Amino acid sequence: MEDLSNNNAILVKKAFDEYVDSVNKVDVRRKLWENETKDRIYQFLQLIKNRFNYRWEVRHPEGIANNQYVLLEVETMYSGICTFKDSKLIECMKYGGRLVYEQYYNGKICVSFVYPFIEIVTDTQKKVEIAVLEPSDITDDILSGHVADFLRFMTAWENSIK
Repeated sequence: MEDLSNNNAILVKKAFDEYVDSVNKVDVRRKLWENETKDRIYQFLQLIKNRFNYRWEVRHPEGIANNQYVLLEVETMYSGICTFKDSKLIECMKYGGRLVYEQYYNGKICVSFVYPFIEIVTDTQKKVEIAVLEPSDITDDILSGHVADFLRFMTAWENSIK
């Protein structure tokens, strides 16, 4: 066998072109995240934090490459609940919920909500994936909708009995 048949070459060429295109898209997404999207999300969430004064913070780590996140997090606080564990009185802390924009390995952005939890009283924090977006699709309108949905999500948790 010295050469590929024409049909085999066409089949492999199509798959090869699709693969190269997908690798190039990862690079484009990562550059867009690094140069625009990450800062857009951070600045927007900072505006929310400053406009609606509450016990929350906006964070994003520095020094991590291509697996970064930006989040709006309700601060950890005393829950107001005391309980006994191993014959010791424990003041339970409430770990706040989070709205997270996380960069996946392929450069797409996963949007998720993380449930709050109260140590000893409730289950550990659970994460709910809301959307996976192209970095170019993230606009102020999209961000506003996510923040509003996050606040409704938090309200539902606060009002639940589980």
